[in-house]
Amino acid sequence: MSNIKVVVVKNKQQANNAYDLLLDMIHTMGYNENPLRDEFIKSVLENPSRIAFFLAIENKLPVGIASLGVDFSPYEATFQAFLKALYVIPEKRGKGIAELIFTAVKKETKKRRLKGGLFWLVHQNNKASLSFFEKRPEVSKHGKEALHLFVLPYEKL
Repeated sequence: MSNIKVVVVKNKQQANNAYDLLLDMIHTMGYNENPLRDEFIKSVLENPSRIAFFLAIENKLPVGIASLGVDFSPYEATFQAFLKALYVIPEKRGKGIAELIFTAVKKETKKRRLKGGLFWLVHQNNKASLSFFEKRPEVSKHGKEALHLFVLPYEKL
């Protein structure tokens, strides 16, 4: 795993790679949507304060992705991070790549001083993601319905 690095997407080539993995993730989940490539790339590159994409690269090939959104919470009167996606291509799962990506997401959240913490939702049918996040002692889980809300306070990043 030492030849895997996780980068925050900052250029057009990385954004194209992120887009391709995003499509792979969408199709793996059974959806047929194809977001507009140019709009996606423009959004990623022109809004770095509101969104961050992370790309896991192994031997110059993209193997995983995460998406982090930033929003203001009027209830907490602070900015918070929302993990919108964390995906590893099927043939690379179980090799610690999701852990590397999640660590990079936590570091970026802390670097941006998003004092509202890090939040994300996981569907009850996504057993792999539930297992990945439920085993973390620093994370609290809320809800037992179709969607489970996970929370990682800023102090525990």
